[in-house]
Amino acid sequence: MNAYKTESEVFVFHDETGKAGDEKLKGHILLFVPVKLRIILSNTLWGDKIIELNPLEKLYIEINKLRKRFNVNHKFHFKEISGRKWNKANEAEKQLIIIGVDALRYKGTKIFRNPLCCKIAIIFFPNPNLDSLIFYGGKEKDEKKLRFNETVLRMLLKGAVHYLYTKDHKVKILKILSDGQPYHRKLSEERVLWRLIEEQLVGDLREYVDISPNVEIIHLDSNHRKYGVGSNEYIYANMLQLADMFLGSVIQSCLKGIKWQNISPQIRDKVEDKKV
Repeated sequence: MNAYKTESEVFVFHDETGKAGDEKLKGHILLFVPVKLRIILSNTLWGDKIIELNPLEKLYIEINKLRKRFNVNHKFHFKEISGRKWNKANEAEKQLIIIGVDALRYKGTKIFRNPLCCKIAIIFFPNPNLDSLIFYGGKEKDEKKLRFNETVLRMLLKGAVHYLYTKDHKVKILKILSDGQPYHRKLSEERVLWRLIEEQLVGDLREYVDISPNVEIIHLDSNHRKYGVGSNEYIYANMLQLADMFLGSVIQSCLKGIKWQNISPQIRDKVEDKKV
């Protein structure tokens, strides 16, 4: 049996919500889409074999084919699905999720010839109260809330790359693209990214995680119709819509009608066996 090693250079597509479930939780989703994927097969008859892919391009091609098949050009947005009727736009949205799920598969793909090795990470959390905000700088309440939000986003990003990747699947983060700009300012690259780079420099990130020194956060409107067809912005907007659909699907399936209890998590050593 051939041994696999994988290397992903990824764009991270970010979306968030402030009204998840009955508790109106806040939430972040990160959709990791490789722009360069190297699959290294060892012990083949002719030595190592390297497969190189651009999963972002292949995922966009399938989404574009989907739009043409159903003749839809609307912005895919989960909250626009009423559930009271079902039309071709809703069927297209369903098929988009099916495409997205196949892009997450590491093996056994049905749509894509080779695994795209995309990944998602989602976190939900309650709105911070005034007492918890005293630990965050800024004169105004909105600034304190945003700094809290950025801290949670950094925690999600770090936890995701540590858990979703391994020494046999290395990852390099090239940029983060965030849906719109819902706050009074842009997300802080210093608070979200540069602190992780500092951890990387002192060895506090795992050896299979790399963050590009040119990494940046780009705020982009997710309405693809604002951009030229096939442009980078057009492609990125479609990925942000896929992230939105994933986030909405998880909220609908996991949070609707769920009663939450305040239970402190048990603190343990870092997870090594990721099957547990």
